[in-house]
Amino acid sequence: MKLKLIPEWRKALHMFSIQLNLIGTTMSSVYAAMYDKLSATVTPKTMACLTIGVFVASALARLIEQELKEDSDAIDK
Repeated sequence: MKLKLIPEWRKALHMFSIQLNLIGTTMSSVYAAMYDKLSATVTPKTMACLTIGVFVASALARLIEQELKEDSDAIDK
């Protein structure tokens, strides 16, 4: 199987699905790094549910055709 990049791969950070993945990764990392301080207010079960929700939203966002911000700005002008 040959992997092929999408045509807009250089603009990936502008895609909502990529942004959601970054948010989910950041949430998990911060929670793991600050577990002692955060576990009293955000239980591990709650954090797991939030993280799963973000990653499911990311997968769904990837299935939707995304118009990049730069492209939509050019259309508006």
